[in-house]
Amino acid sequence: MEAGVATCVEKSDRDPEHHEKVANITEASLHKGIGIEAADVRVVSPKSKEERRLVRKIDTLILPLLSGAIFFAYLDRGNIGNARIMGLQKDIGIDNSQFYNCLMMFFLGYMLVELLAGILLRKLPANLVIGCAVLLFGVLAACFTAVESYASLMVLRLLLGLAEGTSYNAYLYTSLWYKPHELSRRTAAVYGMSPIAGAFSGLISYGIERNLDGAKGYHAWQWLFIIEGVLTITFSLFIIALLPGLPDVVVKKGQFLFPHEGERQVSDQSGVRYHQVWIALKDPKLYLCALMIAGFGPVIQGFSVLLPTFIKEFNFSPLQTQLFSMVPYAFGFAALVGMSFLSDYLNHRAFLIFGCFATSLVGFVILLATTNKVALVAGLCFVLTGTYPGTVLCVVWINTIHGGFTKRATAIWISQIFIQSYAIIATQVYDTPPRYYKGHGITMALCVVAMVAVVVMYFIMKRANAQRDAKARELEANGEIDPRMEQDFEDLFLRVDVTDWNELENAFKESNAAFGAEPDIVVAGAGVYKPSSNSFWEDGDRNSRYKVLDIDPVHPIKLTRIAIRHLAQARKTGTIIHISSIAGQRSSVVTPLYTASKHGVNSFIRSMGSLEAMAGIRVLGVAPGTVGTPLFTGHPEASRFLDLEKDTLLAPEHVANAMFALLTEPQYKGGTVLEICHEIKWREVSLLNDPGPQGPASITSRKSEAIKGILPYLGEWDKVVVEGVRSD
Repeated sequence: MEAGVATCVEKSDRDPEHHEKVANITEASLHKGIGIEAADVRVVSPKSKEERRLVRKIDTLILPLLSGAIFFAYLDRGNIGNARIMGLQKDIGIDNSQFYNCLMMFFLGYMLVELLAGILLRKLPANLVIGCAVLLFGVLAACFTAVESYASLMVLRLLLGLAEGTSYNAYLYTSLWYKPHELSRRTAAVYGMSPIAGAFSGLISYGIERNLDGAKGYHAWQWLFIIEGVLTITFSLFIIALLPGLPDVVVKKGQFLFPHEGERQVSDQSGVRYHQVWIALKDPKLYLCALMIAGFGPVIQGFSVLLPTFIKEFNFSPLQTQLFSMVPYAFGFAALVGMSFLSDYLNHRAFLIFGCFATSLVGFVILLATTNKVALVAGLCFVLTGTYPGTVLCVVWINTIHGGFTKRATAIWISQIFIQSYAIIATQVYDTPPRYYKGHGITMALCVVAMVAVVVMYFIMKRANAQRDAKARELEANGEIDPRMEQDFEDLFLRVDVTDWNELENAFKESNAAFGAEPDIVVAGAGVYKPSSNSFWEDGDRNSRYKVLDIDPVHPIKLTRIAIRHLAQARKTGTIIHISSIAGQRSSVVTPLYTASKHGVNSFIRSMGSLEAMAGIRVLGVAPGTVGTPLFTGHPEASRFLDLEKDTLLAPEHVANAMFALLTEPQYKGGTVLEICHEIKWREVSLLNDPGPQGPASITSRKSEAIKGILPYLGEWDKVVVEGVRSD
């Protein structure tokens, strides 16, 4: 018997109504039209008390460490703007053009190391990769104290860019520790450190310039680099000491802060799948996304070093400049927090991103149209209020519409190239003080291009969703699988003989090789229902075996054993769900083998119930009534129990919803068998004195006609009257 095996966390190419599908190992027979069916529902793993405690631990340890890494990265890259106001440019004797060239060198270094940084995170311990990167750019920040020439400033800015390019791993690392539905606000929390860093730099610069200028023979800008460099170095030691490795490393080796909780391996950490790189590069959405997010690049990257210069040109004193530079960042941070909650609430991005660009454009219009100091500062507030939340929403949208880890990684990499390129442009076009017409005008033009990209993306996605939904309905009606799934999803489809131990074992190995982890959820879904051929009443070849017994009860038992072994070796908890039937609560002379197999499956599920307390592995089952799939309704022998116009049939999604409830609701303990004979109501099957199936989908109107089908096998007894024969 052949079966399809899918191992995945699938993300549909949809927005704004984004759905996630989880089928970490889903098996279904491909024999005679049985296919893989995944419910189009948003699936999250069950949150046990232990997992909630673990999430809190991650929030209180890992999240602050990563947020701190981003905070100090933006602090040390942007402090040169504050140092310029303190006299750095004048003291080392460089002109405006040379200063902007030094700013550009940082972004060149940043671009060069990003791809290598991601590889290092997989090859070396995460605490060393991220912690040493923070340590290095902290040391380099302190070295700016000794800058005396244009050449030395150029070299240090390049080295700082190379070091900070590795800090981008903080975003990737965060995504590996959190589940998709947990990630949005955590990403906003980490990224929210960038405006806070800008505001903090203005505050500390104000204090230094007021109190330390000339102290111990150092200029104020030298004290700025010393203090911020020492703070960064100190924080890097905490990262090196406390940050655990990647989740899969913690699973295998443990960590002193996570000794028994490494089982929360929540993200795909597979290697590169090169065909998806090519698929991504051919996808026009990739380039539209890059244009979209890069529209914020000149502000996010360029303004981080140029903002104090802009404020000084508003005719503020140096001390006032440092103080007022905090205000736009405060607005940007507040908007980022508020918009992240609004986006989660509305589950929408396109219109919000467009609104963010519009807000930034209002700010640029104010900057170009007035000379009033307060109005100019307000203009900068509008620019950053739109930019910071807009950037986070773009990142979320890119992750949503590009299915497959490698395809998403390619999209993010291309987007970063666009962003850093725009940042380099910003360092070269803001060279016409005091009003900076050229720089603001070019940045506005890039924003308009990005807004066009947002609109085009919205209509492309709207049209694609309509086509996809229509195609999905057509394929579902025919019982087929979308052949494009390999392009859009991070899936692995295998044909497996489910009666063969070796092939089942190999399916787990292939899954682990493709996705870098053992599955969290295993669904044993392969099965056959053959009323005549190879059934109890059809003798056939005397040397043959009953296929329904070889597959329906034996396969899930084999699969469960293999799954338990793999989960135990990986020190993971998990959930194994069996697909039984209400036949396991009844008796039937027509289909005795099928009925016996489902009784056996139910007994096996209950026997494995104590495994949850022993190893944290839950074995559960669903027992559906009659489900209206082409396999059943389209087969005359299989449907002879039914009156298709009179009897109630469940839809596949009703079974999927019950499986989702088993996964997510803690009241369903190991050993639970959930009867599904109603669209929205489910019932736990009792071990003793169970009343039997209840609900509209448990009733079949043509049982007597089905019984007549076996009478020819009884010889002279085929003349008996069927009326009154007990079939249930």
